[in-house]
Amino acid sequence: MTLIPATRRRVRRPQLEKETPLVAIAAARRVLEEASLFLGTPLPSRYAFRLAARAAVAFAQSDTFRRGFRHRADGGRERLYVYLRHWLADLLCGEAPALFAQLPRDFCTGAPLPEPLSVEARQLAGW
Repeated sequence: MTLIPATRRRVRRPQLEKETPLVAIAAARRVLEEASLFLGTPLPSRYAFRLAARAAVAFAQSDTFRRGFRHRADGGRERLYVYLRHWLADLLCGEAPALFAQLPRDFCTGAPLPEPLSVEARQLAGW
């Protein structure tokens, strides 16, 4: 029997979808859709894939990040939404600064967006 050296062994990384009932791509699409409705412009669907990939990597690499998903009820899901909003704000800041400027300041810390305003309400508000 040949032993594999420690440097060549594969380490199984924790996976978000296998260890929790959460599906990162579905959550990322929801956050992207909320932001698109709020901003009144469609955002590229590739953003959802980037956000989901970032969540998967963070879950696999960080014990602290993983620990946050062990909550009962909806705590883990809400925590995922907070991170996805934060990462989306970062993404928009770098790739679409004009859209980022339209977001509320607390979106950067993961707070949910307010309900989108109707076209008439935006006109009255001077948007």
